[in-house]
Amino acid sequence: MYVQAFNTLDHHHPSYLIGCPVSGEALVIDPTSDIAQYLRAARRAGLTINHIAETRTQRDYLSGTWALADATDAPVYLPDNALLEGSALSFDTPLVIGVRDGDSWLIGQLRVRVLETLQGDPDHISLLVTDSEDADRPLGVFSGALMLTD
Repeated sequence: MYVQAFNTLDHHHPSYLIGCPVSGEALVIDPTSDIAQYLRAARRAGLTINHIAETRTQRDYLSGTWALADATDAPVYLPDNALLEGSALSFDTPLVIGVRDGDSWLIGQLRVRVLETLQGDPDHISLLVTDSEDADRPLGVFSGALMLTD
């Protein structure tokens, strides 16, 4: 698994580029407004950004989710509760996918599973990343405010 963290002043927690070196697919979690940094990093790593996820509806920083979605035609995975509020539906994005606890999707050989996270916001989720061949061994947990890896 390829992982690169990004920390910027307009962001209250890190964002991440996660990739599967085998397939060349990549996910950006909680992108900031500087989407060029993700596009450059993905290109350098030989990855294509084809998934974007928000761990919660971002109210406390300038998100780059919609600009990155427009630049890459990647679907955006948002907590289902965020969609109920209607905030994501007002943007012209390629594809918005509502996710909830237990949902999962593949990024090449990596499985991303949604975990409900009780951190103050009703629409907060964490993303558990495992190898699809060995789902019992987590490669990382991304919660927006922190990341735990083994």
